[in-house]
Amino acid sequence: MKRDVKGIGEALEVLEQHCIKWITTNKIENSLWVKGTAFFDSSYCRVAYYDEVHNVLSIHSILSG
Repeated sequence: MKRDVKGIGEALEVLEQHCIKWITTNKIENSLWVKGTAFFDSSYCRVAYYDEVHNVLSIHSILSG
């Protein structure tokens, strides 16, 4: 699922609204075109990614509970 957001704050709100549980993040900055934040669960599986360049939040897995 992809969703346009206005910034990291709104991305965090969307994760909370969808009950996405995340434990840690990894800042990714490979170039001018690839910048963002990856969100990982307790098994260190990526559950979401916020693309700072395009302001898009990609949720890889809808986990509730």
